[in-house]
Amino acid sequence: MGHHRDPSHFPFSPWVCEIRRRIWNHLYCLDAMALSFYGAESCLPPTSDSQPPQNANEIEWHTSRFANPSSVPSSSGFTDMTFVLAHRLIAETTRSLADVDPLDFGKRGAILLQAEADLRRNYESDMADPSQKVVAAYTEVRIACLRLSNQYRQTQKATTQPVESGKHQGIHHSH
Repeated sequence: MGHHRDPSHFPFSPWVCEIRRRIWNHLYCLDAMALSFYGAESCLPPTSDSQPPQNANEIEWHTSRFANPSSVPSSSGFTDMTFVLAHRLIAETTRSLADVDPLDFGKRGAILLQAEADLRRNYESDMADPSQKVVAAYTEVRIACLRLSNQYRQTQKATTQPVESGKHQGIHHSH
């Protein structure tokens, strides 16, 4: 299907490009959820150049397959796609964490800090909008989950002592 390739490489109308990006984005986010929740390996191609979808409401698009490139709506402010784009950033963070050594806590922490900064910068500008509050709460909870997972690994590493060769650790029963 080639959805991992950005549709700008092909002679599609802007709306068809957007739909292909949205489909790929959805697959990308589902894959990241499987990585995060189930510890599964990614089933997506290792390389993708597909860009995220535009931050524009569907109603603003000229949906004809013969639409001009100038018919692409502006992508600013809070739209129906803002939640999707925040979810995409969480998915990118999840995939970045999956690519890092699970015991490299410094690098994992840096990835989480960068994601938090990006989410705040992009999605917490106008907190008067109730929808924006929902997006901010969602991103805060998802980052907290990723932090908790990272802290759990740190705790497990700190409490796990390597067993010396030839010795058995366990309960000894006296007879």
